[in-house]
Amino acid sequence: MQKDEPFAVVESVKAVSDVYAPLTGRVSEVNDELPNSPEVINQDPYGDGWMLRMELDNKSELDELLSAAEYEAMVNELS
Repeated sequence: MQKDEPFAVVESVKAVSDVYAPLTGRVSEVNDELPNSPEVINQDPYGDGWMLRMELDNKSELDELLSAAEYEAMVNELS
């Protein structure tokens, strides 16, 4: 999987959207429970709502990611 490339599609009542890879690496595990309970992504994103696990090719890409608090602040600023 390549950073910034689409790796999944999510559907809502109003739209279909690509999900882009935040990092480059090899997918090591997929959450097979999500197709049966997709609402878990919103209900428990830091727990059971994970989509996949990766073995990273370039760990320095982690430095480019926002923390949960930084992301929340950015979203609040935009709304």
